[in-house]
Amino acid sequence: MSDEKTFDVGSVARDTSRNTVGRAMAYPSGRAWLRPLPGGGREWHVRPEDMEAVAVRGTAKEAR
Repeated sequence: MSDEKTFDVGSVARDTSRNTVGRAMAYPSGRAWLRPLPGGGREWHVRPEDMEAVAVRGTAKEAR
């Protein structure tokens, strides 16, 4: 079993290397693709070890 962090597709996470919140979209080649929140925009890739969970309380704006 891997020690690598995993997040469900659609979950909200913070990219600790950029201090940016995004929604997990896919996991190709061991990296995650995040789409910025709120409002969407261009996705970026992040190493799973640079992700941390974000509690969402109703709207994406509150996740910042």
